[in-house]
Amino acid sequence: MKKLIVANWKMNMTRASGISLVKSLSVKINRSNSSSPKVVVCPPFTLISEISKILKSSKISLGGQDCSADSFGAFTGDISPLMLKDLGCKYVIVGHSERREHHNESEKIIKNKLDLALSLGLKVILCVGEKMQERKKGNTIGIITRQLQLSISKKCNNKNTIIAYEPVWSIGSGVTPKDSEICDVHNFIKNKSSQLSIGDKPFMVLYGGSVNPRNSKNILSLQNVDGALVGGASLKLKSFLDIIRS
Repeated sequence: MKKLIVANWKMNMTRASGISLVKSLSVKINRSNSSSPKVVVCPPFTLISEISKILKSSKISLGGQDCSADSFGAFTGDISPLMLKDLGCKYVIVGHSERREHHNESEKIIKNKLDLALSLGLKVILCVGEKMQERKKGNTIGIITRQLQLSISKKCNNKNTIIAYEPVWSIGSGVTPKDSEICDVHNFIKNKSSQLSIGDKPFMVLYGGSVNPRNSKNILSLQNVDGALVGGASLKLKSFLDIIRS
């Protein structure tokens, strides 16, 4: 199975810098061989339309960083999964810890987003992970169990849903869990997600949280790590390419 490397640009990049980066990245990825990882770029909403045009003939897929739980209506500032699909997106991230924390998104909201996105044919990257205080209490598996049970629906399967394990305390800190901890959590997620979904095949599970060129080769070599969700290191061409080539 090919690894999946997802760039989450978050609230970064102007029109000029974003277009420049994705053009350069596309040239490099289009020259890669068939065994190279699958690459997805999730830019800010303001850049999706223009980047979609650039990626039409590229091996890179386009994704959204979030979506609404509604297709249309009086929801000021929101972007629906229908709109994302209309612009050429194939993927969408839901349940990112920054959305959970800063926008008070509940598991119910996340599940509604996931269900609607799947019904419209988008592939969903569902983020789960524990905070530092939850980790210190030894409750990592308990938190992830709850998130998976309340978010995964019978619409999910191993082809349309990807899980990203992002320990919240690790994001942007430069610190990652021990290798054994990553393996244990990924193994648990694979087993649990297959129990909660259609069929019995395990989902792809990505690791996210301070992924950078210095640690990516080791992380991507770990058992049951099927790829990476990359934040800050995806904003520079060299560092992101180094991760892809790990």
